[in-house]
Amino acid sequence: MQIGFYLDTHPKKDGTYAIKLRITHNAEKRYYQTFIYCTKDEYIKITAKGARGTYKNRMQDLEIFEQKAKNIIAGLTPFTWYEFSRLFYDKAPRTGNLKEMFLQYIALLEKEGRITTAISYRCALNSIFKFRPNLSFESLTSEFLHDYEKSMLKGENSISTVGIYLRSLRTIVNIARQDGLMHTYPFGRRKYIIPAGRNIKKALTAKQLKQFIDYVPKNNTEARAKDYWLFSYYANGINFKDIALLKKSDIKGDTIIMERAKTQHTNRANRHAISIYLLPELQEIIGRRSEKGPNLFPIFKGTDPILRLKELRQFIKSTNKYTKRIGNHLKFDMPLTTYVARHTYATMLKRAGESVEAISEQLGHGSTKTTQSYLDSMDHEAKKRMAENLRPK
Repeated sequence: MQIGFYLDTHPKKDGTYAIKLRITHNAEKRYYQTFIYCTKDEYIKITAKGARGTYKNRMQDLEIFEQKAKNIIAGLTPFTWYEFSRLFYDKAPRTGNLKEMFLQYIALLEKEGRITTAISYRCALNSIFKFRPNLSFESLTSEFLHDYEKSMLKGENSISTVGIYLRSLRTIVNIARQDGLMHTYPFGRRKYIIPAGRNIKKALTAKQLKQFIDYVPKNNTEARAKDYWLFSYYANGINFKDIALLKKSDIKGDTIIMERAKTQHTNRANRHAISIYLLPELQEIIGRRSEKGPNLFPIFKGTDPILRLKELRQFIKSTNKYTKRIGNHLKFDMPLTTYVARHTYATMLKRAGESVEAISEQLGHGSTKTTQSYLDSMDHEAKKRMAENLRPK
């Protein structure tokens, strides 16, 4: 068991960061609020040996939290994350109510600014408890999960939606098991396996991509949409949330070094920085679109997570509107959306003979299985050529 401090990476509006207590148990790390905030420079002085004055006082405040954690851990036999969290935050014990745990987790996501994820979990909660209003840990069986899936599909929901909702439920179940609130597990082989949706993902052909690159926009909004779509394509297929989050400080010489927003809350061992070589095409787009301020592009106006979610959605909606319009003008056989840029990037590399492992690293995937699912479902042209080879010459 290890106890230490950690400076959060997400600043408040005033530019300060939360200092959190970091508990490490069996190689798992969890972070707890101390409600003490400071700048990055102040944190270095607070945690330095021989800190004096105000910085020494701040360190003494932090040591109160550290000692509290030590006292709680010493009295826990066995140690559980749930019991530690309850005692550390002086909360009343949970009743083991599944719906309550769902709501608590949603509140945590909202507090961390993970608004999109919180919305997804709330949709899952509403759907699951609409199907079984009194669902409890005891009644959460593999039979229930099979019945829920059948009901959802009968109601014309997609298999992808079922998978998203039940992965959210599985997260809550895993937390409950870890905290000793649930002793059975309804997921897995010979029980219930969460279905994986199989979307038909298309990429542009080389000919279509050249047509798009050569297209002369009819107005500024089309030009803006085209620029951001191409930025995504040339920048390792970066998604549009990551484009919006890019900082000028992420540019190191002729390279952009960034970490995907999607992986920032995953296990650190499964995360890695992505390096994007600044092609001349990318430099030209930055020159046209970048404005004053720390962000590379003027997508976000502030730091409020709710406002940022609205701005991000508008950014993607606007881009999709005008790239689809361009695609229609060019008579493409699919809607030209932001999603297509990422898949076109991966497909072009595959057609050029790059390995799945290399493509996976560039996309920032945690597993080559994810990359393979992209490539398996995308390369329509290759499948067409293979099918045509069945005809005798």
